[in-house]
Amino acid sequence: MVADVWQHHATSLATADARPLDNPAVLFRILQRAGVKVAVCTADCRRATQAFLDATGSSQYVDYLVCGDDPDSVPKPSGHNAIRICEALGVPAWEAVMVGDTQADLGMGREAGLGATVAVLSGVGDVDDLKEGSDHVVPSIKHVLEVVLSGTEWPRKTEDDVVLPPSASAGQCRA
Repeated sequence: MVADVWQHHATSLATADARPLDNPAVLFRILQRAGVKVAVCTADCRRATQAFLDATGSSQYVDYLVCGDDPDSVPKPSGHNAIRICEALGVPAWEAVMVGDTQADLGMGREAGLGATVAVLSGVGDVDDLKEGSDHVVPSIKHVLEVVLSGTEWPRKTEDDVVLPPSASAGQCRA
């Protein structure tokens, strides 16, 4: 499972400016408990991404992380990073699902030959941008469960409210 689940303020890559669109830790925990391996592939730098994952309580559920400043990372829409993730996790590409909010995300999934691509509309892309390049379109990451784990719904009562602590800004990267 590859997911981009946050957005950044237009003028900063600081983790303190990142806003969770839903609680990624809840999604990742449910997927992991169901035996689904979770990976995050982002163009963002590793330090800020790790700080964000830590601040949202998501780190413990991420099996593999690829960031834009990793030495062997290749920018999306290349399928390179998705293939690397599948190999590292021992998951055949046709069994993997790419979840993303941009054409580049979905293009990576298609180029890598992943089993499915899921467009989430709670990020930067809209339905007109994403519907052609995806197998499924969902309103937010909450709805990814319905696609990946058929019959599984988002819990009604969760610790959904994520507040990023002021110390999270320590993970910012310089452009």
